[in-house]
Amino acid sequence: MHVRCGRMGPAWNQFNSQKKDVAAWNILLTGYAQRGQWKLAVEFFDMMVESNVNPDEITFISLLCACSKSGMLEEAYEFIQEMPIKPDPAIWGALLNACRIHRQVDLGEFAAQRCSWVEVKGKIHAFLTGDDFHPQIKEINAVLEGIYEKMKVGGLGGPKCDSMNEIEISKAEIFCGHSERLAVAFGLINTVPGTPIWVTKNLHMCQSCHSTIKFISKIVRREISVRDTEQFDHFKDGICSCGDVEILGKA
Repeated sequence: MHVRCGRMGPAWNQFNSQKKDVAAWNILLTGYAQRGQWKLAVEFFDMMVESNVNPDEITFISLLCACSKSGMLEEAYEFIQEMPIKPDPAIWGALLNACRIHRQVDLGEFAAQRCSWVEVKGKIHAFLTGDDFHPQIKEINAVLEGIYEKMKVGGLGGPKCDSMNEIEISKAEIFCGHSERLAVAFGLINTVPGTPIWVTKNLHMCQSCHSTIKFISKIVRREISVRDTEQFDHFKDGICSCGDVEILGKA
């Protein structure tokens, strides 16, 4: 409560009077981060490590927040490289968001290569293939399963394509959680009906995902744009701007 009100003095007193677990350290670290006090945040992080308290994901996201407000993005990237835990979409998304704010194009492109991401209400949300740890993953999967069922009812056979051979179909089943689908589903959940959805991803979009997103644009009546490493696809009313020529060429 003290941290939320900006009362760091009383927050320190409370910190010193209670058990100093990772949650207690994170509360103060978040306070420094929210105020863009980069040096104090780093000093506090060093104290945390010296006290043999293992930092968690919240710790590093707080440090990235401090970086964002201070513009210290190279330092943020160094922290990510030295992290004892594998960076997940939340970490890369936080760095990507900071790069967007401070117009750090090169580092932002590097962060974007680690994930697919969608911008919702001015904030970037990142996803990795097979991302099972997103706080809304149950809702996201429910949306996608509902879409797959509608595809089957419509004779489209779910997230696959009639022109695929058996090996390609097997691959499509394995990768039915492709990150751009997660990003699109997240956008559907967290925006009002009719809002266009923009997704950027680090690899080219497969034929299965292309067909799935075409279908989504038709049933939800949304414009969905996906930019991959090779081209820009704009989906509307079940039709893609590429006319399926480019995507079929990749199959």
